[in-house]
Amino acid sequence: MTGVIFDFNGTLFRDSDKHEAAWQVFAKKHTGHELSSPDYADHVHGRNNSLILEYFFGSDLTETQIEAFALEKERIYRELCLADQASLHLIKGAEAYFDWLVANEVPRTIATAANGENMAFYFDVFELGRWFDEKKVVFDDGTLQSKPNPAPYLKASTLIEVPISEITIFEDSTSGIQAANNAKAKQIIAVSTEGNQAALRQLPNVQYVMDDFTEPQLKTML
Repeated sequence: MTGVIFDFNGTLFRDSDKHEAAWQVFAKKHTGHELSSPDYADHVHGRNNSLILEYFFGSDLTETQIEAFALEKERIYRELCLADQASLHLIKGAEAYFDWLVANEVPRTIATAANGENMAFYFDVFELGRWFDEKKVVFDDGTLQSKPNPAPYLKASTLIEVPISEITIFEDSTSGIQAANNAKAKQIIAVSTEGNQAALRQLPNVQYVMDDFTEPQLKTML
């Protein structure tokens, strides 16, 4: 049986600018420094809040501090998302592709570095319950290691009861693609952002690079 696991941020919802802006506001407030493009690429995208905060402050933060800082940053992020209604939608073709997966009874879920509050926000604004069982979604609940560790994808595979060797994973970030590769997924489909198709094709075990979900190959590849 074939199954599908989606990353969320950058893969289904183009929100990298919102996360970057939120972290920039946070970093200026708490460290007095601005983040650079390498900072985002190497220490932010695809990683959970604990790892990002460790990059900012070192490893001396308490769990209480990490939780408070993470909640503050995510509140900023959600406010930025709601303020930009024109961009508050899933990537082109995603809804039709989800409909096709449902019609063909393909097991599917989401595995993301987003926290529980953000996942609840996405289920609300995008009505994700039309296609996904919220109980089978893997998010940052503090119990799993962050991507590029394969743990999120391995857990998601277990929840939809499909062996990881039969799973197709959709990802956009380098750390997420590394996680999918480390999990030994059947195939990895990379989602391009800002013209990075060539770079994505160079990553291990990326079978296909797509711009959005309107590409007809996505159905035949399963």
